[in-house]
Amino acid sequence: MCWMAALLAVDGRQYMYRVYAPPDALRGDVFRAAFHCHDEGPHPRASDRFDSAELWRLLPAARPGITDRRRRRGPATISVIVAGPL
Repeated sequence: MCWMAALLAVDGRQYMYRVYAPPDALRGDVFRAAFHCHDEGPHPRASDRFDSAELWRLLPAARPGITDRRRRRGPATISVIVAGPL
C-alpha cells in the first residue's frame, strides 16, 4: 500500500513523494517520512507544518483473480516520484 505526500517548499513549489506504508499508518508518520526524505535531498527547505502538507492513500488497482498477499509491515520507505511545481 502506498500514500502520496505533497510538501510545500519555500520556493513556492510542491514536492511529491510516494510513501510505502500500511493502510492503517498514522498520517503523522507518513508526513514525517516524506519530510525527512525531502530534508536530506538537494531541494529547497519544505514547510515542517503538518497542516501545510496534503496526504492521501492510493488504492491498489483491481485485477480479477489476483489477491494481494504482500502486506508491508514495519517502517515506511520513501521514493521520490516528482519534484517540481504542480
